[in-house]
Amino acid sequence: MNISQETFDENYHQEHWTLTAPLFGRQNQLKVLGFNGRFQKEKLYFVKCAICSCDPDLYGDGIFTSTKANLVAGKEPCGCSPSPKRTEKQLSIILDRILSLKGYRFTGFNGDYKKKSTRCGVYCETHGQNYNNTASMIISLGTACKFCGYESSKGPRVADSEVINSFLRSGSFPIDTVFTRSVEDTSG
Repeated sequence: MNISQETFDENYHQEHWTLTAPLFGRQNQLKVLGFNGRFQKEKLYFVKCAICSCDPDLYGDGIFTSTKANLVAGKEPCGCSPSPKRTEKQLSIILDRILSLKGYRFTGFNGDYKKKSTRCGVYCETHGQNYNNTASMIISLGTACKFCGYESSKGPRVADSEVINSFLRSGSFPIDTVFTRSVEDTSG
């Protein structure tokens, strides 16, 4: 959970372990700042992520809470986690960033918010088309427009004579081999 600096200032306490300012995370980016009460039987610790704090739009001050057991086990409570828990606002910012780099515009969520399974509206600036896709598909593929996908897959076509000559040069075919292009079945 992302914590504001005000909440941290009002609620943190120090103890011997937190005064040593231990570091955790795959890149030692999580610094323990203090503790704030308990979660079930375990103390909840405030940690500041050096990486997430560099993106205040997504993570505010970069302060999160975690138990000592989770920190020691290598679990990251922040955006550095392999599967971070994101709020609707955070996911919206991420989708907007990804899509704007590809020439699309994020137009909002369609229906109820279901984390990465949420359907998202996407507008293609190039083709003037609206599309829907899930947040997870947009994050993993970064595209939504079928026309853009078709154009990028076409690529330049190599002449038949060049392909035939490369086959013959390989020495795997007799010189009198006749090559023909097969007719595609598009009735499918």
